[in-house]
Amino acid sequence: MKAAFLAAILLLFGHAGATAAASETPLPSLPADAGHTQRVISYDDASGKNIVVLTESDVSTRTAPGSPDVRLASKRLHAYGYLSTPHGFDRQWSVTDHVKDCPEYTSIGVRHQADRLTVTDLDGDGMAEVWMSYELWCKGDVSPNTLKVIMVENGRKHAIRGETLVELPGTAPVGGLGVMDGHFRKAHPAMRSFAREYWKGASGGGMAR
Repeated sequence: MKAAFLAAILLLFGHAGATAAASETPLPSLPADAGHTQRVISYDDASGKNIVVLTESDVSTRTAPGSPDVRLASKRLHAYGYLSTPHGFDRQWSVTDHVKDCPEYTSIGVRHQADRLTVTDLDGDGMAEVWMSYELWCKGDVSPNTLKVIMVENGRKHAIRGETLVELPGTAPVGGLGVMDGHFRKAHPAMRSFAREYWKGASGGGMAR
């Protein structure tokens, strides 16, 4: 990880003293269905000045087809990567995921682990790697949540998919395992090593393979 990248990360939400910096950094116009902003960072790499925005929607509901007494709930999250140009912001990539049609009497959620949004340059090629993690669930118990770790480099997405780790008193741990996709398996060894540690932190102690 290059020190220049860490120095360039600008936290615009949730930190004291960030208001002035935020006012000096114009933000891109988000899609109408983007939802509520959870975190924004900016960084510089070989492509120029970049901004990453994490958002989550409100829960929406509808009546289940053929069952007027049943309500179904849905929720989405997004991540957007923008490059600053002389003409404004150009969206370079996006990530979208959702929980759809969850019975309203159960627990539904999509949640960015916003404090884990990270920028690195592990392969030293001058192009940043953007790391994020988020959870999804539709359940009525204490089982693990679905967990995904996404890394984006130069528009290409890498993913680890699995579950959070749940440890309850008197029972064996459940979940925690993540599986790397083909892009990660072909990635630079430093990225794979970082990905395993990142998964461990995101999942609460699990492992990725």
